[in-house]
Amino acid sequence: MSVTRYRHVADMPPVARAVGADLARRIRAVWARSRRLAGVGCTPGVQKFSSLEAAQRARELEVQARMREIRSRRR
Repeated sequence: MSVTRYRHVADMPPVARAVGADLARRIRAVWARSRRLAGVGCTPGVQKFSSLEAAQRARELEVQARMREIRSRRR
């Protein structure tokens, strides 16, 4: 694949833009891929904590559990 250099931005060809149904299809494809790779990021619903430290600790534990899950799926 060759590399093309341009002296000015105006010399560059226009970027192909998706519109309408094609744009929606591409967005759905990106979202589906991200779900497959990363899964759900947090527990659904509202959670109340007694302090900021408790909330941060709960978040750390959730991140660690998620990392363990991702690692186990890759093996």
